[in-house]
Amino acid sequence: MKIAAIAKVIKDRGSCRLYRVHGSDDLETKFYIGTNSEIYSLEGFPKPWSEAEVMTMLGIEKKKWEDVIYTAYDCNNITDVCGLNLEDAVQNEVECKTSYINLNIGGALLMGLTDPDEKTIDFIAASRLVPVMDEIKKSDYTNYCLRHTASGSRYYVIRDGMIVRAALLPVNLSGNLLETLQKMVNMARETARLCKTEDKEAE
Repeated sequence: MKIAAIAKVIKDRGSCRLYRVHGSDDLETKFYIGTNSEIYSLEGFPKPWSEAEVMTMLGIEKKKWEDVIYTAYDCNNITDVCGLNLEDAVQNEVECKTSYINLNIGGALLMGLTDPDEKTIDFIAASRLVPVMDEIKKSDYTNYCLRHTASGSRYYVIRDGMIVRAALLPVNLSGNLLETLQKMVNMARETARLCKTEDKEAE
């Protein structure tokens, strides 16, 4: 886990959320950090109980920190961390595949994730994977699992083996963007048709 990369995500978002998940006593408290769209495990790192400790751990200067909205949450169960279940295994989760289709929108790379039958596809921002990229590169057992909140919203957990390292919300593709993508598909289909016609004429 790269703390500097987490700090960049937080600065980019202008938001920092610390999640303290309590067990039967304080010794079992698990710590997570992120924003409203990403959560990263702090397993193996110092436990920051205060805002000042969070700022120091992230290495963000006080002046820059003034631009960040900080909120701390105390959760009583790993199955409900502000609506997300961060258990290492969940019964109805769906292990997804990384797609050969990725998007680059405004310079931002979006990585595609499909269900096993390739009937649906979501996209997550590749930049939000940087904090866990070392684990992803080193592990032969990285998986991306689709889960749902109680209200039915979709989110993904990134697991290294059976250990949840992060949870990310997919990018919300707006109606206009979907229309543009459909237009591009139609254009590509028409281009392929014209190429076939031109090849026949050249024979």
